[in-house]
Amino acid sequence: MSRQVPSDLLGDLRGAYISGEFSNYREWTFPFVLNRLITIYQAHGMRVQEIENDVLSSMFVSLMDRQNMGIRDSSGNRIIQLSETDTSPDILPNRYRQLADLVRFYKPSCIAETGTWNGGRAIEMALAAFQNSDSVHYIGFDLFEDATPQTDHEEFNVKPHNTKAAVQKRFEEFAEHIKEKENKTFTFELTKGNVRETLNKLDKTKIDLALIGSGNSEKTVQIEYNAFKMSLLWWLIISLPKTMRLRVFHQRNTKGLSRSLTRSR
Repeated sequence: MSRQVPSDLLGDLRGAYISGEFSNYREWTFPFVLNRLITIYQAHGMRVQEIENDVLSSMFVSLMDRQNMGIRDSSGNRIIQLSETDTSPDILPNRYRQLADLVRFYKPSCIAETGTWNGGRAIEMALAAFQNSDSVHYIGFDLFEDATPQTDHEEFNVKPHNTKAAVQKRFEEFAEHIKEKENKTFTFELTKGNVRETLNKLDKTKIDLALIGSGNSEKTVQIEYNAFKMSLLWWLIISLPKTMRLRVFHQRNTKGLSRSLTRSR
């Protein structure tokens, strides 16, 4: 399109339909009319370079493909913008069914989670914790809108991304609702960024329970475990690479944990 001839060709194609000239062809379809015009332009010296299908397919991506939802332009901006007010729908895999029971059993009042995602698990844990406490504080870490197809691939993530603003709005609405209906207090802190860099800023002494699962790469799981292991009485490790099994470890009995953190063969 940097030359005049292609622009003229597309202008004539558009004009064929605006003027009604297309009705004089034996076929009125777009490819047929375009091919007729190309033949005329070639007769007047236009050069045409055909591209093989396999080459053409590598030049484009489908924006309907979930794997491409986080794709960015050359400036680093998202092609498809995320909502600042709405989060993605909740997903409740089978491995999370025990989560509320565990929270009720351990009775935490301060919960940390790596991998906040859309905030649904945080609310689920808070509701369970409210059965034993009038106030719950939640500390969440996530990449949020900074996530990319590259980080999804590295951490084996298949879930859609959410903005920090949308999750914050959801938490504010939940806090208002639980205060009005049950006179309970929900407070929260959200940190955006890679946990490999953000966890070292966390004051872990006030945390009662940690849900670890921001990524499934061995490096991220190991960093998360190292960040919490010395300050927690109890912790919860979820979504270990390939095993996807729910496990609870007591601080005084961590024998064999290093083997658990090793990728299953």
